[in-house]
Amino acid sequence: MKVVELICAPVRTGFYFDDHKAIKAGAEPDGFNYRGTPQTKGFSRVRQPGEGVSVMLRLANGALAHGDCAAVQYSGVDGRDELFLAADAMAVINRVVKPWVEGRNLTTFRELAQEADQLVDEATGRRLHTAIRYGLTQALLDAVAQAGQKTMVEVVAAEYGLTPVAEAIPILAQSGDERYLNAEKMIMKAVDALPHGLFNNVETKLGQRGEKLLAYAQWLKQRIEELKPSPNYQPTIHLDL
Repeated sequence: MKVVELICAPVRTGFYFDDHKAIKAGAEPDGFNYRGTPQTKGFSRVRQPGEGVSVMLRLANGALAHGDCAAVQYSGVDGRDELFLAADAMAVINRVVKPWVEGRNLTTFRELAQEADQLVDEATGRRLHTAIRYGLTQALLDAVAQAGQKTMVEVVAAEYGLTPVAEAIPILAQSGDERYLNAEKMIMKAVDALPHGLFNNVETKLGQRGEKLLAYAQWLKQRIEELKPSPNYQPTIHLDL
């Protein structure tokens, strides 16, 4: 089975891109927004809507495989790739990925993913943005699965010598800034790990001696006891600082 066409389109992601440097430097919350001047390259404001790219691979049999290129909230800092902007990413995908993948035989996911991960943009001399590699390999996995009339789980299990687990995988939920109200929602739905918390400011969220974080942790423990949907509910508490 061959890939006959790559199509990509800009999309919005589920959350937002935040300029971590600006927030740590004191950008003030303004409702859901932040007031202040961006300090990280690529940002036009301290908080801006997340951008992504939908990558679609049309196969010779007419099937369409799909992957989402998406990045993290705090892009461009602490060793992460630069801010992921859809227009820039689509230009790279069409220039580098499109000629590499169109007309290509679908061998194994593992082989294709390894090659995709090493693709280099000659304009920069660097490997592709992690978000592009993330979405591209999703689409390749979907394509290999569809070509072999298997699920993606079956493909990964067969190629990596794994045994599929027939039970739910524990998931960490993210509260955003509404760490109280959203934590209660998570508890009521018996989320496995919670709440992340988005603790990104010492003065307003942690406290100079950690007193605000400690108070939150104590409140969270109490609310788990009060709202837990079953006596054996014991979630993993994950506080992201």
